[in-house]
Amino acid sequence: MSINPITCTLLMLSLILISLDVESNELRSYQWKKRILVIDLKTIEDEQRFMREVREVIDEYLDRKLMLIFANSTYSEFPHQISKPWLAQLVEAQQANFILIGLDGGVKKTYSRTTFSHQRLFDVIDGMPMRKAEIWGN
Repeated sequence: MSINPITCTLLMLSLILISLDVESNELRSYQWKKRILVIDLKTIEDEQRFMREVREVIDEYLDRKLMLIFANSTYSEFPHQISKPWLAQLVEAQQANFILIGLDGGVKKTYSRTTFSHQRLFDVIDGMPMRKAEIWGN
């Protein structure tokens, strides 16, 4: 399947996929700025399906300041995925395929493949006090 280059570029710019290093505390640079969704899907096909779904609701992700990090990806369309031992440990400790990290840097919610939906994620975020303040501020 061919991906529209404009869509790909927009997605690349909009969803910052970064490489993190716990020792240097790079995660702190996103604290109070971005919510992070750590994604651990085992196959390229699952990752591709997930990204197709994200494209359909990209504005919702951007509005909620969500940044995506693929824990163990080889998904070549997005070259900045990470596979750090600490991130794998986070996924293992949480026993989840999706881990929502809030603006304060804490784990807010975890989901398995069967319990995750974009709408459930948005509902959880929209129920958070900081998100409510964002909504009322706009």
